[in-house]
Amino acid sequence: MLGNNAEADKITVHERDVYIAGNRFTNQGYPIACYWKNGERTDLTDGSYDAIAYGIGIRESDIIVTGLFMTNYHQERACYWINGTRRSLTTSGDAGATDIFISGDKAYISGYHLPNTNDFVGKAV
Repeated sequence: MLGNNAEADKITVHERDVYIAGNRFTNQGYPIACYWKNGERTDLTDGSYDAIAYGIGIRESDIIVTGLFMTNYHQERACYWINGTRRSLTTSGDAGATDIFISGDKAYISGYHLPNTNDFVGKAV
């Protein structure tokens, strides 16, 4: 289902559909954030920078994937994708958005941020 050179990090079921957040890897070993819906893969990035997908949640018709992307300066930035459009959660330090919880019309995202700063410990979107 995932194919070669891929990993699954989170699975969720919404109605009758199965969603998996994870990554596939280029021939050079660079991660491409993606998700699978009922076995069909959708890439969230194009491989021009490292990106990892950790969590996935469905809010009404929105597919929300949490993760991180790597800057040109090799720093991890926490982010999420809504229907394939990336939105950043942090602008400094190394950070990642590791999970998501959907309640009604709210999506709650958790993650980490290093060094010891407080600009991202969780966010409702």
